[in-house]
Amino acid sequence: MEKSTIIRLRQDEASNVTSNGAYEVSLKEGVVLEEGDEVRVHSVILDTATESVINIEKNTRVRMKVVKYFRNYIASRPTAQTSNPAAVTTPDLKLYFASLRAASQGVNYLLQGIYMQTTSSDILAKFGGADTVWEYYDPSTGLKTRTHIKLPRISIVSHEYDAVYVPTTGGSDPDRKHGLITGGGQGRYFKLISPTVAELAKHPYRCEVNPTFNLPFIAAGASAPAKEDSAGLAWGNGGNPLSNTPDIITPYTENCEFDLAADTYTPAEIAQIANDTMSKLDSLGELGHTHGTSYPVNNPFLATLNQMFTKVAATTLPDGTVPTLIFSPASTPDALGPGQNIVTLVNPASNAEDALFGANQVSMNYDENLKKLNFDSLHMPFYISPTPTAAGSTTFVPGVSYPAAPIAQEPLISLGGAAFTSLESYELDTLGDGTKVVTDRTTNFWQQLGFTNLTLNIGHGSVPLTLDDGTDIFPLNITTTLGENITGALATIDGILNKSAAGNAAFPIVPFVGETENNFTTPILSNRTFDESDNDEGYYMIEVGVKMPQKLIGGFERVGGQTTSNAIQAIVGKFYTSGNFLQSQGEGIIAYTHVGEPQLVRDLSVRVLHPNFSLPTNEDLGNRNSIFLEIIKPVKVVQTATKV
Repeated sequence: MEKSTIIRLRQDEASNVTSNGAYEVSLKEGVVLEEGDEVRVHSVILDTATESVINIEKNTRVRMKVVKYFRNYIASRPTAQTSNPAAVTTPDLKLYFASLRAASQGVNYLLQGIYMQTTSSDILAKFGGADTVWEYYDPSTGLKTRTHIKLPRISIVSHEYDAVYVPTTGGSDPDRKHGLITGGGQGRYFKLISPTVAELAKHPYRCEVNPTFNLPFIAAGASAPAKEDSAGLAWGNGGNPLSNTPDIITPYTENCEFDLAADTYTPAEIAQIANDTMSKLDSLGELGHTHGTSYPVNNPFLATLNQMFTKVAATTLPDGTVPTLIFSPASTPDALGPGQNIVTLVNPASNAEDALFGANQVSMNYDENLKKLNFDSLHMPFYISPTPTAAGSTTFVPGVSYPAAPIAQEPLISLGGAAFTSLESYELDTLGDGTKVVTDRTTNFWQQLGFTNLTLNIGHGSVPLTLDDGTDIFPLNITTTLGENITGALATIDGILNKSAAGNAAFPIVPFVGETENNFTTPILSNRTFDESDNDEGYYMIEVGVKMPQKLIGGFERVGGQTTSNAIQAIVGKFYTSGNFLQSQGEGIIAYTHVGEPQLVRDLSVRVLHPNFSLPTNEDLGNRNSIFLEIIKPVKVVQTATKV
């Protein structure tokens, strides 16, 4: 005869949560284990539904910082040159980003990279591969801004004792001249925002307990730090401040924002909500048609040239000065040569002379085949006629185009577009009067979507560049990659074919250099595949820690790898769990029978583990997990004597 006691271990009732599936529960009433009692996992319910959804645990403000650009394609575009008098109006086909030119705010420092080390002793493994977001001070505004850094995935054996140098932008040489300029009169500041230090350690990178890196970590004028014992160090310009004389060029950004209530969303719902805001003409204010005052669009992705001039003229920096709107090429060399320009376009004098800049097609969607979210359009296509030889043709389609002679090269993918300099999300509080207030507490919204590496890689040249007006600047250096941080027409081999009736009739062997059409795009794909769990060998390990001498023995395949465990365990197979809760009713239970002195069970820890003993991510498991533990006590039957 047996007596059964069921103990419920819900994550929602946990006293401490490390991550989804790893938590501690303190029981309201303790249970005494006595010799002969059996302890086993009765049933398991895991929130694997999160593999196909996005869980927003707090009311959240989502923010995209957007910069607009155009392609220098039109030879007659009026310009007022500020560098390189030669060929300013000649198309060079480069992308020019809307930027602010302003005086440097106080003392600034060059941040070229960081040194980090692994925490793992498994020399046969790899470490890294983390997408990180860092915060620093904009040198021209003194306001906090963010940048994305991809921590490389490399072999531990090659860096077991030496630190890895991770550049903040492009290149791999610690002595290179380009990096981020930070300070803006606010001091040296470079802080890890995402992931947390604990999450970063899982990769396994070592970061200081306080992830705020203040330059310099070495004495001014010192050489680069030694590779040994230099984890968590920021490096730049030998710790020396930069000259304060040159002006600073920074991207001119505007915010696209929307709010999400705490709830569970499908990827398609998130895409629709984002699209509703991204494509809203008046998302930044009222519309109108008055030159210099109001415009037919007021959106961070698309604007008129005069509209941008008007907004910048109304901007006041902390030192009381007003910045200048310029258009900077994506990559600026240390010395300008022919065709390498930093230009200020002429402010249109009327509506008739105004021009649109940025992306007139913006779209996030969820691809049901790839199971991925993606931005499939963040650009302005070439609009061309499918029958350019027909008189009075009014039918125009998105197209890909060759540049006109004499600089015919390859088909162009866009007239211009928009890109992200930062993707952010914050918890949203509501005051008593209903006012919504954005807090400083960040959320992992973009990490859940898988968009962690699509922001522009933005840096500054640290060598002052002298313009033709005699002034000096620190130029921008921006890395653009089609399908990674910008979109455009899909430049397939079909793009060289002339789609006009006249061209098709002749079907010349020599490709037609002129207008062609193509309505496909090269999208920016997220790095998360929904309905699919990483590290999947078909099962989860469940551990309930009650400090018992239970032991699970595994293979000894890697140095320092975990192979044993002395917790109450269960093995939960994964069968067709996509988009659902995973349930187990004791199929893979490993029971424990208590031997020895009685022991009080009150504080228990739960861990759901991958087969390699690593913790699932929040994309693998949601927060609605429950483990039911069963304690079975044998009940002695007392027999009484019967009189005959």
